[in-house]
Amino acid sequence: NGSNGVELVSGNNNIVINGCAIEDNTSDGVKITATSDNCFVSTNTIARNGGYGLNLAASTCDTNILVGNNFTGNTSGAVSNSGTGTVARGNVGFADVG
Repeated sequence: NGSNGVELVSGNNNIVINGCAIEDNTSDGVKITATSDNCFVSTNTIARNGGYGLNLAASTCDTNILVGNNFTGNTSGAVSNSGTGTVARGNVGFADVG
């Protein structure tokens, strides 16, 4: 993919991204921006993306949950967390938060 693998922009609330292979995108694997709240990202393989594996790109992204994902080989790093109230548990390649 020539951009982000999955992108949630402005008001995408209560979205579940589960059990996916999000790999080999030129930018972020998953990008969550602009008031996208209460999203649940779990049990995904997020690998070899040109940006971050997962980019919570705005402080207005509230209470998103990352559980049991496997982050590996993402150019900019596993996760960029600018969100508020983010919870991360049991991920490979990214430490627990919240």
